[in-house]
Amino acid sequence: MAFCFGGLRWDGLLESLKSTMQTMGYLGLLLSSGVLFGFVMTYHQIPQQFTQLFVEMDLSPYAVLAMIVVFYIILGMFLEPVSMTFITLPTLFPLVHAAGFDLIWFGVVYTITMEIAVLTPPVGLNLFVIQSLARDDVTIGDVIVGCVPFIFALVILLLLLVGLPDTALWLPELME
Repeated sequence: MAFCFGGLRWDGLLESLKSTMQTMGYLGLLLSSGVLFGFVMTYHQIPQQFTQLFVEMDLSPYAVLAMIVVFYIILGMFLEPVSMTFITLPTLFPLVHAAGFDLIWFGVVYTITMEIAVLTPPVGLNLFVIQSLARDDVTIGDVIVGCVPFIFALVILLLLLVGLPDTALWLPELME
């Protein structure tokens, strides 16, 4: 359809296939590295030791959650969400479970945290994507200032989800 109606030509098709293969190669390498990293971490029982360390610190579950959220927002300033997920989630998952949080709820909180992370400077991935759409008209500083209300709204949503966890769980509970 793109060839017949959209003006796609052979050169454009080859370029899009090349770009797709590069992206998929990157994601495949990232996925396999993440699986290997998770295997090594599990083999050496690092997630269990990490969880035990936090249990021994006798922190409240919400203090642990706050530390996790801050950790991901800082990490999101330098990495994109797929890398953060593959590298850190195998270690933090047992900790979240041990803290007594519902894992579906944590998945929603994690997703919102990732959205905040990709909007935070200096290397927030979405900032550069937005800026590249209007490269000549908008500076990265303009994009950062424009994203502040969205970051603020996401932080309010995150606080709402922490304060009222049922807001994230009512739909999954309806599906049971």
